[in-house]
Amino acid sequence: MAISQGRTIAFDVLLRVAKQNAYADDVLRAELDDKVKSEDAGLATELTLGVLRWQRLLDFVIDRYLKKAADVGDAEVRIALRMGMYQILFLDRVPAHAAVHESVELVKRARKRSAANLVNAILRKAAKDPLVGNSPTDQAAEKAAQALLPVRVSQTSGHGVAINPQNRTGKSACATESTFSAICDAVAQLLPAEMPLAERMGIQYSHPTWMVERWIRTFGEEKTRGLLQANNRVPVLSGYLLDAQRSDEAKASLSKAGCSVQQGRLLRDAWILQGGNPSASEAVRHGWVVIQDEASQAVARLVAGDPGNSVLDLCAAPGGKTLLLSRAVGSNGHIVAADLHANRVRAMKERFEQAGVRNVQTVVLDGAGTFPSTRPFDRAFERILVDVPCSGTGTLARHPEIRWKLRADDLRDLHLRQTGLLRNALRHLAPGGRLVYSTCSLEAEENELVVREVLGELGGEFHVVSPRGAIEGFLQESVGVESVVGDDGFFRTFPPEQATDGFFAAVIEGRKANA
Repeated sequence: MAISQGRTIAFDVLLRVAKQNAYADDVLRAELDDKVKSEDAGLATELTLGVLRWQRLLDFVIDRYLKKAADVGDAEVRIALRMGMYQILFLDRVPAHAAVHESVELVKRARKRSAANLVNAILRKAAKDPLVGNSPTDQAAEKAAQALLPVRVSQTSGHGVAINPQNRTGKSACATESTFSAICDAVAQLLPAEMPLAERMGIQYSHPTWMVERWIRTFGEEKTRGLLQANNRVPVLSGYLLDAQRSDEAKASLSKAGCSVQQGRLLRDAWILQGGNPSASEAVRHGWVVIQDEASQAVARLVAGDPGNSVLDLCAAPGGKTLLLSRAVGSNGHIVAADLHANRVRAMKERFEQAGVRNVQTVVLDGAGTFPSTRPFDRAFERILVDVPCSGTGTLARHPEIRWKLRADDLRDLHLRQTGLLRNALRHLAPGGRLVYSTCSLEAEENELVVREVLGELGGEFHVVSPRGAIEGFLQESVGVESVVGDDGFFRTFPPEQATDGFFAAVIEGRKANA
């Protein structure tokens, strides 16, 4: 029996993540072309992101059946075991025999035939374990599994692979919350009582111990547990309407693609997109609707661009925030969208042209270096957005491999680059102008410590202002402004509380010219 295409794609993507340091959504986007059936695309995505989210827990369970963990030295063998174990543990609609058989075949396909018996033995034992032993084994269940796995996988420019966790019937296509809880609780019972809390939670909720330790110090045990759980859920898919005149047309287009639209949870103008394949819709392909997390949308709105403003979007790619800024400043405004990487700038330019945006100029620029003195940098900007490259710890549900790539020492290096970007940007802010510094990180080293260090160096020339006035107008009425703006004046979202990515933003203003 041939291996399903969904499983081969997932295996190849996971292997590239492990061996080439690739990012899963980039590779999935390249692999999931129009020739891949929707059910195979859904299975590939579910397996890829599910295995990455639960990697540490999967390894813990796998290693229970090994004489020693070193018995699995090849990445190909470990990945096949993880994929099989994920299906047995979490996808109760996938029959155990299919998970076992195809994992063995994947090892053979990877030219690791000597490990086939090991993979077969481990997964067969796991399927009989009381921890997991509820998987169906008949062919009818296999067909049901294919029908109920995520059947639509959308590819969005700059946002990787966007999954809707509902199938054609609207039922949940992924493991349920109760399944997650039951497995986490069962694994917790297997851990030694004397194991330190951070290590215990790291295994139970599949995060590195050093990261859990940091978060317990910062947020406390209860909030950290909620964060770890949120990071293992399929994230909400949200977006916004760029062209208000096409509202009815956009909704009809999304409906045709099997996608329903609901109001955003955080922002009044945001849309939550459920079911179907929104990226295949005319609305998304032509740029009437932009897929973007609600917290990310909020950051762009904090810039508070007025009609006719000149705006610098310093680290602009992939351009989702730039499009919101473009709408705010109107046809008389002008935006410079800069990014370090030429290929990303080209992709942005194509995106803006497709959306019919004419007030954005794209530029290749190292924002941490010296700006050129020629146009468009020969004058100051009234508004600046500095959405810096960061660790991405606020996006681990969407980009689960980050938790395994990131190291504690990386935060120091990121801090140095981020302070350089903010210093440079402030030099180009017009008197009385507004700058928003933002990250999708939960770490103080990348957030408030960057802002305080740079503003401290500048001796009162710039100051942080509360974003309350800017944000109250676009939050949902049910969302209190105090839930996202702290006493310190910074904007923050926290995944388990807002059901968005975790973002930080500081609104900074300079002295007016006559001050």
